Amino acid sequence: LLFIAFFVYIGAGQEATIVRGRTLLHGTTAKDAMLTEYHTLPSGATLGEARDLLLKTSQTDFPIMNGEEVIGLLSRSDLLAGLARENEYSYVAGCMSREFETATQDEGLEEIAMDMQQNNIGTILVVEEQKLIGMITKENVGELMMVRQVMYGKNG
Repeated sequence: LLFIAFFVYIGAGQEATIVRGRTLLHGTTAKDAMLTEYHTLPSGATLGEARDLLLKTSQTDFPIMNGEEVIGLLSRSDLLAGLARENEYSYVAGCMSREFETATQDEGLEEIAMDMQQNNIGTILVVEEQKLIGMITKENVGELMMVRQVMYGKNG
């Protein structure tokens, strides 16, 4: 019985966290949490160039561009796997993920955050009229929630 009670307690705690998160994100949009200062890489960039950018910035996922069009997303794990499998002179286009999630800036952040959590998505690209205008990461969503928590606690 103690074992069952422990799992019920854990489940209730997780449910409370989910409800609190949904409350904090209610009424927000992708625009409220998206990064607007980020680095992209051209499809002809090398893994070495991506590695250097990873080490010089706090960004871990990089949109891969063909002109103005996003053609892929290079995650830190994709980059590391590519460096281990190939070499620093290989192109990012060979290691990037061609399947990535997108959202518009007016989409509800509550739904986006749930999708990120349920499907283990680290980054969603925000596009308008097929042009990249921002990125949403789990970290950004978490930071927005912390800010809103402080603001609600102060005003509530």
